Amino acid sequence: MEGLFTHAEKPLEQIEQCAVAIVGNAVERHTGFFYRDPDDNKVVLLHLQTDNLHVVDAATERSAQFYLRASPAIHKRRHGDLAAKAYLVYKRNSTGRVPYGFSCPTNFFIPDTGEINLSHQNNIGLTCATLLLAIFHMAGYQLVDYSSWKPRYADLIPQQKLLANLIDLEKIKRFRDTGITSKYIDAVKKQMTAIRFRPEEVIAAAVTAQEINTMDQLEPLGYEIVQQILTNTITTRGK
Repeated sequence: MEGLFTHAEKPLEQIEQCAVAIVGNAVERHTGFFYRDPDDNKVVLLHLQTDNLHVVDAATERSAQFYLRASPAIHKRRHGDLAAKAYLVYKRNSTGRVPYGFSCPTNFFIPDTGEINLSHQNNIGLTCATLLLAIFHMAGYQLVDYSSWKPRYADLIPQQKLLANLIDLEKIKRFRDTGITSKYIDAVKKQMTAIRFRPEEVIAAAVTAQEINTMDQLEPLGYEIVQQILTNTITTRGK
């Protein structure tokens, strides 16, 4: 597995088409997807938070510079396809709301339009990591072998935390429209299991050969990525 790069090592402006990215600490990680916006040729960062999709200008958003990144391990000719899918997803969903949840990303978005595929009743919501998986699926790539994933007790904790965040947002809807309802929260709760695609494991799947796709293969590579995140954090603080 090739290492990830910091902004200091390779400025974000050098991204030609797209790159997968991750930021975080020893407890939590968050994924994003850099792509070059065809409207103005700027490199932007697409990521999913609890409320919706967000896109920020990588040149002006300081937080974007803390992400570690690498090019996807697919033929360079297809990088433009991934960037186009990310652009399509944001354009079709930026004014609405892409829900957070634990749905399978295989058919979450309609490939030709970027819209959420509502014909699948189980398309409740995605995480920051499964958003990346969904974008790759749109371009014809399945990064992980879903059947190889097993429940991990440790993965219940971030899922429970997410559910608690959604409940908190639902409680404040009388102050602003969060788009979160008790019906939606119940649907997310039903999909909550200890099976989770960790951000670092999805990044590892994206930057390694396609045959490296099982949980047993990607879990140790995910640990390596976390160590690189921690090393980069320590180095940055020491400057």
